[in-house]
Amino acid sequence: MSVESKSVQNLFSMYKNGEFIVNRRYQRKLVWLMEEKEKFINSLLHNYPIPMVLTSRFIDTDNNGYEILDGLQRLNSITSFIENEFPVSGKYFDLSSTAQTLELLKNGLVQQKTPTLSIEECSNILNYPVPISVTQYKDSEFIDETFRRINTGGRKLSNHDIRQAGALGEFPTLVSNIASFVRRDKSRTNLVNLSNIKSISISNKKMNYGININDVFWVKNGIINHENIRCSRDEELVAYILSYILDNENSSTSSVYLDKVYDFNSSAAASLTTKINAYGAEELINRVKHIFNQIEKIFSLNGSAPFNKHCYKGKALNSAMTFQIIFLSFYELIVNENMEISNYKKIHDSLHHCYETLFSKTLEGNSKWSNKDRQTLINALSGLLVKNMKKSGEEKFPHGKKVENLEGILNESSVEQTYYDFKSGLVQTSPPQSYINQNTLSKIVKTLTAMINTYDQECSVIIGVAESKEGAENHKTAYGNNYIQYSNFYIVGIGDEAIKSHKSIDAYLNKIIYLIKNEPISDEMKRQLVDKIKPFNYHGKEVLIINAERTKKPESYDKSLYIREGSSLTKIEIGDAAFYSLLEKFK
Repeated sequence: MSVESKSVQNLFSMYKNGEFIVNRRYQRKLVWLMEEKEKFINSLLHNYPIPMVLTSRFIDTDNNGYEILDGLQRLNSITSFIENEFPVSGKYFDLSSTAQTLELLKNGLVQQKTPTLSIEECSNILNYPVPISVTQYKDSEFIDETFRRINTGGRKLSNHDIRQAGALGEFPTLVSNIASFVRRDKSRTNLVNLSNIKSISISNKKMNYGININDVFWVKNGIINHENIRCSRDEELVAYILSYILDNENSSTSSVYLDKVYDFNSSAAASLTTKINAYGAEELINRVKHIFNQIEKIFSLNGSAPFNKHCYKGKALNSAMTFQIIFLSFYELIVNENMEISNYKKIHDSLHHCYETLFSKTLEGNSKWSNKDRQTLINALSGLLVKNMKKSGEEKFPHGKKVENLEGILNESSVEQTYYDFKSGLVQTSPPQSYINQNTLSKIVKTLTAMINTYDQECSVIIGVAESKEGAENHKTAYGNNYIQYSNFYIVGIGDEAIKSHKSIDAYLNKIIYLIKNEPISDEMKRQLVDKIKPFNYHGKEVLIINAERTKKPESYDKSLYIREGSSLTKIEIGDAAFYSLLEKFK
């Protein structure tokens, strides 16, 4: 890590050259109010000390940008002040103070506002030495952990900001994607240039960014106010909704529960990851988006009052809880019961003053409502809504797990054998055992590291498919159930061993995830394997596929490197020709 001082003028030049990058996967929004920005610029003007700006740069890459770890609000304040977006003590930066800003003015890229600071005052700001650190890193694991430590060290963040600081895994990613969809601030990639971040940020008091906060669904309908959007309460609400959809029996309405599902290493997070993989993340996103669109349509009818005026007779209390109930009721009917709205006007009318009619006795004065309360209220509202709904003519959201084209995989593996590996199961059948064999799982993980070291395409291990009739017959003898033959493969499934060893497929999958997290591989590889475990159904047989793709560096297993040659693994010794050949693949 290097630490140096860069003048404000230097930082502005770097900004205009596109050198500052915001990673939306973990970085906070533009949240400072005008007053906070003015106070910061005032500190520069009067030479008060300011905190260090923390950045990172990826080693061995053509990208020369600086990824902002801590200091987004400060850098944005500096650049937007110089561009005359706000004044300090009622006075604006004088664009004639530097050749660069004068050129921008002449080209019509910025406009000079008045009154202006004196040239001397502008010079004081431009020459202020901003402390900045630059950390070189080789992989995202280091940067994720760095960001997590920065943002959980006592700074003034909301509970959910702390929760999602550097949060990893399928569930936090899914919540973030859906929340961005509702706010309409989604970007095509997570990496956004600092100069573009304003266009996908939500405006606040006196700061006109790309998205008008009053047009955001939550604010427009009085569900979440301006300040709570700033504190990420919208993402918190989405997290409660999504966790209930995935696991309505075990999810909770408490903040402690959210803390657990945002902790990548917790059993609660593992359970939700398993369920997301079973649904398919994209399929789940589409379902949730559809319900949001339906609710938005209901409250956009001609003459319709917003949510907080229509659903409440008086003051809109517990509006986020009320929205949860309404959303989940529609989800239950439209997605789970395959129904559709037959009359939007009547559905809209049925929600009139529903808080006082159905919810107030349970929710008022009860900020710690239980999951049982939530289920009861969903059932009550569903009974009211169903009167204006009908069975859908087509199944828009098929029940059951996403079916993979297993036959396509089996056919392809005959040609591309090196990209696939098959295991009949993880529980030994001869002699029979009743627990997952750790050695078998470890071999699978080691095989996947070797595969991605060898090939730059996605590689897969499929569990529940025997490559020999003998293995299939052993399975039949152990569990008493038949297998399905396709070509030269025998689909035995994982269901029998899952039930015998862990009573349920979900518990079996959670155990696999737990064991993977304790394998001697990198954290990045662990996350990838956990996120890419996908159960699916083939003619009544549950099959499990674990996918992996090449990362930015060779992947070791227990501090050793392996490659795949045919169906065998070869250990690579440091200094061998094969070692240097392997390194060449990752340049």
